[in-house]
Order: sequence, then C-alpha cells, then structure tokens
Amino acid sequence: MRFIVLFFGFLAVLLTASAGAVFLAADVMLEDLRHQAGFEIPQWVLESPIGTPHGETAVFLLVAAAYGLIGTFIAFGRAGWQGALLMLVPILGAAFLNPYSLVFTGLQAFTALLAFFVKPLPIEEKEPANDSKGKSKKKDDDDDDEDAKPAKGKRKDEDDEEEPAPKKPSKSKYSDDDEDEEPEPRKLAKAKKKDDDD
Repeated sequence: MRFIVLFFGFLAVLLTASAGAVFLAADVMLEDLRHQAGFEIPQWVLESPIGTPHGETAVFLLVAAAYGLIGTFIAFGRAGWQGALLMLVPILGAAFLNPYSLVFTGLQAFTALLAFFVKPLPIEEKEPANDSKGKSKKKDDDDDDEDAKPAKGKRKDEDDEEEPAPKKPSKSKYSDDDEDEEPEPRKLAKAKKKDDDD
C-alpha cells in the first residue's frame, strides 16, 4: 500500500502543481486568448463561483502541491494518517476558494484517502526468558537500560539506587597473603627490618 501511495502521490503532486501554474497564468492567458481568437469567453471560466481571483487559488494550489509532496513522503514512511492530513487539508482550502480546482486536485484527495490505510509496523514485545529458578534473565536489548551501570566519569541519576559494594571474604588477622591488610605491628617490624638492611 505504501508504494501505491507513493506512486499516486507523485502523480497527484504533479497534477496539482501544474493546475497551480495554470491558475496563476489564467488571467493573462484568457485575456490573450480572447483578443487573439476573437470570441467571447464565458464568464464562469473567467471567475471563481465565489468571486476569488485565479491568482489566489493558484497560491493555494502550489502550497497544496508542496504539502502533498511532504505528505507523500511521510505516508511512505509508515505514518499514514499524518501524511494523509498533509495532503488533504490544503486541497480543502483551495476548493473553498475555487471549487473548480477539485477537478485537478481530485487525485491528491484520492491518494490522501489511500494513505489513511498505511499503518506503522507493529511493536513486538519480547517475553523475558525464565531460568530454572524462576527468575527472569536480563534482556539484551538496548532499550532496557534501567539496570545498566553508568560508565565511569558520568553522573548517576538521583532516581537510581546505589548498589552496595561486594564484601571481600574475611581473612585471618595475621595471614601473610595480603600485605595491605597486615596488622600495624607487623608493618612496623618489616619497615624496621628494611631500614636495618640498608
């Protein structure tokens, strides 16, 4: 459906823009035609039924063509009703000024009605996988950043709860495994022994 809207949208924009060009030059063209051909042009061709000059209708038709092009691209991008409104509303304005313009803008109105049937892609929710304990595993999506830890140097949001640091396993008070956790008397004894050796 999107490609049908794209095809008819381009045709409708070309037709609406050419109608705008015709209405823009209508006053001059009709006056030249009357002088050169020598026959009288009917009054309903020279004026709008409500008395609006053709030049004003031409401006609305050219704006409708521009909005129709934008609306065609938006509808092709799966935002159907937004694109349809962009195609349809300026046409109604031109039709209010000169109902004869509906002859040229009918294809754009038809395309706008087709664009209402263009729907966005459905959003699929992924079910979290359960492990053997019944707890849900963490999702690998980029969208699920709630549990992600911020990178170093970045501020944490106030809403985030701070997780306590994991506790180190307790070691014997006098073990020689880690020099940083030695009791104070041993550190002093080692320092004194190093001074004596030097």
